[in-house]
This record gives sequence, structure tokens and C-alpha cells, in this order.
Amino acid sequence: MMLPRTLFICLIASLCACHAAVIEQVTLKDGRQIAINDDYSWNVILTETNTAAPEAVAADAITSSRKANLSAQALANPALLHDTVSQGVRVQLIPHPDQAASGQIELSVSNLQETSVVQIMGRISFYDQQGVWLADQETRFWQAEYRLPETYLRKQQIRPFTTEPLSIPQDAVINMTRLTILKVERR
Repeated sequence: MMLPRTLFICLIASLCACHAAVIEQVTLKDGRQIAINDDYSWNVILTETNTAAPEAVAADAITSSRKANLSAQALANPALLHDTVSQGVRVQLIPHPDQAASGQIELSVSNLQETSVVQIMGRISFYDQQGVWLADQETRFWQAEYRLPETYLRKQQIRPFTTEPLSIPQDAVINMTRLTILKVERR
């Protein structure tokens, strides 16, 4: 009797953990295009989408093709690429001209929820000046010290963080770098 109940709970939990699906794309009065998701969230459309099949239409990082080129609105306003909010954290790129040479990218991270953050994993997508995708690289966006609570990212804290050395493609333009939050670990 306990096994069916456990299976049912696991099924419900896995359905809740699924990513949001885009239900509609909307153009705002100022011309920006956004995607409205079935979990009541929304996001700015930053990559070109496949409009042939509405169920395959993607927005932002969760459901988009990782190798998609940037949309016209992302090319017109690259600052949209540098700021991402997901899972209760915000990560922003702090652009510096010498980042491509050093291979490290400076970020500003902030915690928007009550529980402390110990690690943020993310993906950095590199594009050339025309918005053509070059490469993706997964890296840490934040890392606290193990068993040192004073290093945890607390509620409403904003801290700088420098990524580990990255393999930045030769044609990549740091101004055309997109951040995506993949996983947040909390304590």
C-alpha cells in the first residue's frame, strides 16, 4: 500500500520540477517581445525562435535551443543579455574590456529569497558582433566556502564574484555574452 503512494508522490514532484512551457508570445507597446509561461512567469525573448511549431517556440534560457542566434531585440539592447533572474537569485555581468584576455568574467550576484545560497551554477553563451552563437560554457556563478556560514550569500546581499578561467572563443564579444542560471544550491 505504501509503494503506490510513494510512486504517486514522486510523479507529482517530477511534474512540478518540469520547466515552464511558453503559452504565448506578446509584443509590448515599446516593441519588446516577451514570452508568457504556464507557471505565471514571463521573460524577454533573447534568441531567434522556430515559429513553425508553437509548442517548439522557445523563450530565454530554459527551453531555447542552446545554439540559437540572438534575436533582433537582444542585438539592439545587449544589456538584456547581462542580467538574469532565476530560482531566487540575480546574476549580472560586470563588463570590463580586459575580460577576454584574462579569460575570467566578473559578476554581481544577489540572493532574493530567505534561505542562504551556497552555490550557483550557470551557463555563459558567447556570440560574435552579429549575434551568431559561438559557444557555451558552464561555470560557477557563486561559490561559498564549505562549512563557513559567513561566506554564504544571505537574503538581499549583493556580492561580486569572478568566474574560473573560461575558454572564450576568439571572435566572442564580451558585450554580447549571455548569462543563464542553471542550478542554485541553498542551505
